[in-house]
Order: sequence, then structure tokens, then C-alpha cells
Amino acid sequence: MSLDMSGMQAVEYSLTRAMTLTWTRGLYDWYMKLWGHLAAAAAPAANQHDVHKLTPKPIILDADDLITNPEIVIHLCDTVGLDSTKVQFTRDTRDEPMEGMGPSDREIHMRARTTLYSSTGIMAEKSFCGLTVDGEVAKWKVEFGEVDGRKLERWVWEAMSDYEYLWERRFGGPDCGGVQK
Repeated sequence: MSLDMSGMQAVEYSLTRAMTLTWTRGLYDWYMKLWGHLAAAAAPAANQHDVHKLTPKPIILDADDLITNPEIVIHLCDTVGLDSTKVQFTRDTRDEPMEGMGPSDREIHMRARTTLYSSTGIMAEKSFCGLTVDGEVAKWKVEFGEVDGRKLERWVWEAMSDYEYLWERRFGGPDCGGVQK
């Protein structure tokens, strides 16, 4: 009797398609092209500086910039017209009500949210600054096993050119260099 792997192959294919920044980059490029067309169409009516204010371009946020320079949120709010005086950088911890959840749902829920619920603000130790792909791969192999650790490594390298492309176009922030190769 042989094991039917067709379901696993479908999952593997779906994960390979999902573990990429190709779609994000394509969407960004599409919006930038649209932004260029809007700016060109509006150009006769206003000078170029005003046109770009009237036709806002897409914004790429890098989580590390928000961790290492939280004030960027204030700049972002001002840029998109939100009230930056409402920004909070700290908060109280909270308990999440879990009534009605079964034991397995409760475990998954808490695993996914423990850090969020127990934090009181931005956690600088979660920054990617100084991390390397090789260093992370070693951790993945321990956590997920050799085979899955290698899959994650392959997906990271396959996504790297899109990551770098988008990272170079991100909204402000200090230059810690992103995730190092």
C-alpha cells in the first residue's frame, strides 16, 4: 500500500506560492504605474510638486523601522492625514477572554497572542537588526527539523530579491540594513 501524497503536494505548492513577496511587489509596481499615470494626467493643471501631493503613492512599511524608530508612526500619520496626537507607544497588558473555546483552540489562540497580550509597548528585542539568514536557518532546523528548515531557507532566498526591492522603497526609517544575507 502506498501513501497518497497528492494532498501534501498541494499544500507544498500552496506554501511555495504564499511564501513569497512576488505578489506584494507586483501590487506595489502596479500602483506606482497607476500613480505615474495619475500624476501625468494632472500635470497640466498643477506643478509637479503639487501633483504628487494630490495623488499619494503607495506606502511600504517595514516592521523593523517601527520597532527601531517608533516615531515613524507619527510621521506616517501626518503623511496620510491621521491625527498623530492619538498615537500611543505604551499600553496596559490585558487578558483575552476565551470562554467558548475548546482546549486546542485556546492553546493555538494563546500561542499566537501571548507576546501581544503580555507586552506594554514596542519590544525592541524583536528587531531583525543584526540577524542573518544563516543564523535563522540554524534555529529553524532545530525548531522544525532539517527538511522543513531547508524549505524555509529556500523560500527566504527565493523571496530575497523582492524583499530587497521593496525594502529600498520603504517609508522612512533608519537604515539597520534589514535582514542580512
